[in-house]
Parts: sequence; C-alpha cells; structure tokens
Amino acid sequence: MQAEVATMSFVLVVYAVFLITLTIMKYKRMFSVAVVITFLFLSITAVLLYGLQHFDTASSWHVFGKDIEQSTFIHLLVVLYGVNIICAAIIIRNYRDYRKVNRG
Repeated sequence: MQAEVATMSFVLVVYAVFLITLTIMKYKRMFSVAVVITFLFLSITAVLLYGLQHFDTASSWHVFGKDIEQSTFIHLLVVLYGVNIICAAIIIRNYRDYRKVNRG
C-alpha cells in the first residue's frame, strides 16, 4: 500500500514538472503550440475515458492511495481541465510575446 501511494505521488510530481516545463518552453511556431495544447487536452481526455470505463464495472477506483467514487473522479478531472486551460493560456501568451520580440 505504501509503495502504491509513493508511486502515485511520484506520478503527480512528474506531471506537475511536465506542465511547468511545457509552460516555460519557447515555441517558435504556431504548429508547436497547437500540438502541445492538443496533447495536454487529449491526455486528460484519455484519463477521463479510461476512468469512465473503469466505473462501468466498479463503484470506486483505488487511486492516489484512496478509493474514489465517480463523482470525486469527475471533480478531479474538472480541476485538471482547468489547470490545462491555464497552461494553454500561458503557452499562447509566451508564444505571442516571443513573436512580438522576434519580429523580423
């Protein structure tokens, strides 16, 4: 049980570092911005679909060292979608700032 909690905590830390890295990177092309933002939302959507499929067969899911119910899972994903929206806005703002400084 302790190893599972440590693993899930590690996954959360890696995800947070990943989001921070994506938001501070410099994007020179709009295509790169679109790919990164699409990846952000597709990854959370994949987790959502996997979770909903899991809840079709079980009433709870053992995640982060706790059993969570479907409503809690949905709330967590709404928060993650919100974080992705904030990250996408930061990425777009950084891209626009980069383009403004490097016109030529």
